[in-house]
Amino acid sequence: MKFGYTHRREMEPRPGRKYSTVYYKQSARERARTLQHVETVIQRLGDRVLENPGAEETLLEPMPGFQRRETKGAYTAMDVISDLFEQMRSGKDIPSGMLGRWNRLFAGTGLEIDMVIESELPPPTEFRELFQEPA
Repeated sequence: MKFGYTHRREMEPRPGRKYSTVYYKQSARERARTLQHVETVIQRLGDRVLENPGAEETLLEPMPGFQRRETKGAYTAMDVISDLFEQMRSGKDIPSGMLGRWNRLFAGTGLEIDMVIESELPPPTEFRELFQEPA
């Protein structure tokens, strides 16, 4: 799904690092829409876990393709999901690293978060809000 941002803020790379973090600043409307998407994904996953014994363990297993850069080990699916949720819930902008992990985790599912400049989104309508239509 496409979600809008108003601007991106690129930080200076940390000493000894070649990459820098980009933060996506969103309008209140787009932030709420993005957070609603994340919460919906969490709810759907929770429902699936309740329906499938053993599914919870899968969410808690380290994923080899998701190595941590700052510490040893790998992210779990639960880490990826909860990191982005907590970042947004606390009112902070979305960092590119968290967004990238979310999108790799959900690649091909239609649950990815595609950040585009807000002006590229279709204009909001009262019907989208009324009927909770996706953008």
